[in-house]
Amino acid sequence: MQFRFVHDMVHVELSADFDVEGELAVARAHQRRILSYGFDEHSLEYQMITADTAGQTLLHDATGHFPVSQIEFVTACINGGIAAAIETEKRRLRLHAAA
Repeated sequence: MQFRFVHDMVHVELSADFDVEGELAVARAHQRRILSYGFDEHSLEYQMITADTAGQTLLHDATGHFPVSQIEFVTACINGGIAAAIETEKRRLRLHAAA
């Protein structure tokens, strides 16, 4: 819940819309914040914020849905990259819809 507040406040700070472009701008701001804390682009913290913000934005843009399981999606992003995680989530969404 706290992250949602911080996330939405970044939208306000940047005057960023809630469309893909605005969400990706906010994701980049979160990434910069993580870097300012001393983490690098290979850190788990950076990968998690990237998956949670940019990854979910790109997933929603591709499918119109958010992940069935956020933790599984973020883990898939970290382990195999965002593009592979989106493909895995598309299969998961099809199975979920068929059930």
